[in-house]
Amino acid sequence: MSYIAAFHGRSPTITMRDFSNAQYILLLVAFNASSLLSICGSALIIMLARRDLSKVYHRTLVMLSAADILMSASNTVHFLMLPSDKTTNPVAIGNDASCSVVGFMLNVLWTMVAIYNAFLSINFVLQIRYQYTDEQLSKRIEPIIHTMAFVLSLPLPLYGLTREAFNPESASGLCLMVSYPPDCHLHEDVECIRGDSNLLAILQALVVNVVSLIGFGCTWLLYRTVKDCIDKTMNRSLSHATNLRHSQHLRNVSWQCTRYALAYFNTWI
Repeated sequence: MSYIAAFHGRSPTITMRDFSNAQYILLLVAFNASSLLSICGSALIIMLARRDLSKVYHRTLVMLSAADILMSASNTVHFLMLPSDKTTNPVAIGNDASCSVVGFMLNVLWTMVAIYNAFLSINFVLQIRYQYTDEQLSKRIEPIIHTMAFVLSLPLPLYGLTREAFNPESASGLCLMVSYPPDCHLHEDVECIRGDSNLLAILQALVVNVVSLIGFGCTWLLYRTVKDCIDKTMNRSLSHATNLRHSQHLRNVSWQCTRYALAYFNTWI
């Protein structure tokens, strides 16, 4: 094909940094193990949260966990669904259509997970700092969050389907909204077979990053709110034992916020 020679001598086959078959198998095992553990953890959360769905927090946990289960289930077959003619992955048995399906699910559900993660933090800040009741959250905030979960996650991937934008990405090997052959849109003498730029992938990543930063910010604000409240209480308290209890409580809150921030970071990357 003429575009191969035009691509500065580079093969259109995605090598993912020249992984060997053994490295691909190890990557697949690690990827699937992580996905299966995530499915088990999210399923357990749903089992616990569904006991009382009257609370916004529990309903959000169910939505977050459901999105995570779907994303993790899709991830278990992601590398199998790569186009076998566009990758050196030895387990790839898919085609362009299967790549588009798993790529679409990854982008949509990744964004939804980030949004519901952020809402958990927003929920705590509104309740603790601004004294929102669960009923106020349910009527004023929760419908907006559910709407945003679909409005922010669906348009770009849907448009990507119409543009044949889902293709194996050279660095990660995942089906993302990138052009094929790799970076063909950057070279005038190379014809793009599928997709015409990486702009959609950049925009989708930007959405997830902004949402995640909002979550980080709310987590930090929650910590500062609790810290300021405890500091005021300690200044007014004459009891050393009471101050010690407050200090321990602040350390517990600090550790919880740190773990929550790490969870955001895991979603972010």
